Amino acid sequence: MIWKPEEMESVACDFCGTSNSSRKFSRGDGMSVVECRLCGLAYLQPRPRKEYISRFYDADYFTGVSAASGKGGLRCLAESNGQETRIPRSLALMKEKVGVLPGKKILEIGCATGEFLELLTREGADAEGLEISEFAAEIARKKGLEVTTGTIEEMGNSTSPFDMILAFEVIEHVPSPVAFLEQVAGLIRSGGHLLLSTPNYACGQRYGDQWYGFTGSFEHIYYFSKDVLERMARQAGLVLTYWETTMHSGDNSRKPGFLDRRIDWFGRFADMSRAVGLPLALSLARQRSLNYLPYGNGHKITVVFRKDDSC
Repeated sequence: MIWKPEEMESVACDFCGTSNSSRKFSRGDGMSVVECRLCGLAYLQPRPRKEYISRFYDADYFTGVSAASGKGGLRCLAESNGQETRIPRSLALMKEKVGVLPGKKILEIGCATGEFLELLTREGADAEGLEISEFAAEIARKKGLEVTTGTIEEMGNSTSPFDMILAFEVIEHVPSPVAFLEQVAGLIRSGGHLLLSTPNYACGQRYGDQWYGFTGSFEHIYYFSKDVLERMARQAGLVLTYWETTMHSGDNSRKPGFLDRRIDWFGRFADMSRAVGLPLALSLARQRSLNYLPYGNGHKITVVFRKDDSC
């Protein structure tokens, strides 16, 4: 998407409020990614004004048209061809780290056309969704799901607290991640959880301009490393209890052949071994598939936060 000068704005760091940043990367759409010299948050500078950001989320964004053109987007309406899908890692992680789902009051922010929300309801959760796109929300509602059109900032704190809030691939889209986390924390009961995923900026630092996060997904306006995300969430009263990254490297310069995947796996396994020790790394690797590893530095990071009112 080509932005006109009057549709752009320069912003200070959303986390620490300073304007002391340095340009780090150039995305495939020509936009610049800068990094705050004080706190390390990475973001677009300049970026589209808030009132224009909704342009990204039209019907093409959810039907796969935008994704096919390399601009970023979802394929919510893709045909499954009758093939049975595996249990999503996000659902397995919820059960593993949070516990049973029946009766849990859950909000999924950015629920799109409701595929995962539908799965949660089948698991017995009292689940509802929030979606910025009226196009996607209406499709979800036709499935019988409870979905509100809007943003978390517009939702307010009038609802009863949730046991769990999900925000998969959302925080990198919002105008203010600090305000987003504060609003989310206000909607979670004490001891409840936030599960959040986002592209891993540490992976971008590793591969530079060839990182998949910079060659596509042009709707993203923020980039998060685990450390920045942890500090930002703690400020909102959310404590990190677990994190993992995908085994997909995010390196867009190499073909994802068998040998490439194995070389990349061993490289990141070595990183994890240095972080936690070889015995624990081997144990963790045996417990799960090759798709996810704790303490990794793959393309996407998934974190689990617990609300702690003592923060």
